[in-house]
Amino acid sequence: MYRLICVAVVLVTSSARADVIDFSSLAGLSNQTPYSGSVEGDFTVSVLEGEWQVAGNFGGPVPSIFGRSNVGVVEVVQNVGQQFTLGSIDFADAGTGSPPADFLVQGYLGGSMMFAFDGTSTSTFQTYANTDSGIAVDRVEITMFRRSATYNMDNIVVNIVPSPSTLALIGVSGTVLIRRRR
Repeated sequence: MYRLICVAVVLVTSSARADVIDFSSLAGLSNQTPYSGSVEGDFTVSVLEGEWQVAGNFGGPVPSIFGRSNVGVVEVVQNVGQQFTLGSIDFADAGTGSPPADFLVQGYLGGSMMFAFDGTSTSTFQTYANTDSGIAVDRVEITMFRRSATYNMDNIVVNIVPSPSTLALIGVSGTVLIRRRR
């Protein structure tokens, strides 16, 4: 019985893992192939505004996605509607780098904005951390503002938040385990 409970706790707690949306599902596509969205693990990335393309020769690792529109917006959601947290995103400006592209990242829960951060990209990929990475959301909107040739994004780090029933199972398993040992 003890082993069974330990296995259940391990299986349940392993569901709270970080995923990296690295656009690896686009590997093999030609550079500048139009991009309208993709499924990356447990998440879907969709284009909301602007023209996006596959960057087949630029990324960390290759590929990434890039845009040339004055404004480009993508949305990240979890495939079955679970809440998640956003850890970080890699941004770059593959153009001349002068002036670099600006970005705005907003996290929403039930239509209410829960966090926002913005910044300016560099000519090489740099990781921009979300200082509110503990706040659960059901949608992240990433907006890029072109100031030179292009803007790129890669390696969106997300973490699914366990559902309340999963957390309850962990609690019950722990309680049973403690009583069993006494």
